[in-house]
Amino acid sequence: PQGQRMASAATMQFTALATDAQDTLWIGTENHGLGRFADGKFLVIDKAHGLGTNHVGNVFVARDQSLWLMSRQGAFRAAPANLENFATGKVASASVTRFGTLDGLPSTTMMWGWNAPAAHDEQGGIYMSTLAGLTRFDPTAELHSKDITVVIDEVLVNGTRVSAKSPPVPTGRGIVEFRFAAAVETGS
Repeated sequence: PQGQRMASAATMQFTALATDAQDTLWIGTENHGLGRFADGKFLVIDKAHGLGTNHVGNVFVARDQSLWLMSRQGAFRAAPANLENFATGKVASASVTRFGTLDGLPSTTMMWGWNAPAAHDEQGGIYMSTLAGLTRFDPTAELHSKDITVVIDEVLVNGTRVSAKSPPVPTGRGIVEFRFAAAVETGS
């Protein structure tokens, strides 16, 4: 499909393997995103194609067949229909939901190298291990990090206001200050 990367698996360092109910092989890679091997074809889904990260340390297939990708930038959930639409060229970008500290992860650095990167409990919750401890997610909850727009009001270098678009920063020691505003949602 146009805009997608067909790649050679021989040049990638694999970090994880998982299969789903359709016998698709999902492959976590060190720096190339998520590999998908199905119907004799290998496809790479990376950050440039909507994945959110190029490092996938582990892959967990949930009961609903969504993929949970563990990375250094948090956990990502990908719906199977979204990945299939991307793989077949129906959409130009994969769609994933990123989960971070605002969603209850104690750290955005997920643990990998374990036999199982995550586990289900009887209620359908998913337990994941992070660098700062264990967390439980309810995959049916409408939790997820929203993009927050940050507006840089001014930049000061050694106490002098400079252009926020390309501040000149001298070599050596000094102080750089960013003054900014961001929208913050509060509960009702």
